[in-house]
Amino acid sequence: MKKALIWDPDDLIRTLLREVLEYHGFSVLEAECHERALNLLRSDEVDLILFDWNSESLGGAEQLCDFRSLPTGPRFIALGSCIPEQESLVERDAKSAGAVHLLLKPFGAQDLMRAVDSALNGSCPVFP
Repeated sequence: MKKALIWDPDDLIRTLLREVLEYHGFSVLEAECHERALNLLRSDEVDLILFDWNSESLGGAEQLCDFRSLPTGPRFIALGSCIPEQESLVERDAKSAGAVHLLLKPFGAQDLMRAVDSALNGSCPVFP
């Protein structure tokens, strides 16, 4: 069974992501902040991390640096929001920091699962 960690400060986002991922057979851990996510990752290995790129406490690139310093080797999907004019810049920043996909809010369950499949199986390009 694949395991994912969802880190987002929004309870509703975490709940919705959890429901979709569990429906598709994932075991899911949740964190409401970066420090909690790191603590969970120190004690549990995951295949995938979905995290808040636009965190008020720490930028997306800095978070990825922390995640990548751990001995596990998960794939990363950044969850973010931006104005349409900045989308390609934010995607480029996320990709260069190590995310395999950037999901811009709002997104649907199909978008989520396409990104998850792409991240875990390399089934299609993640940054067109």
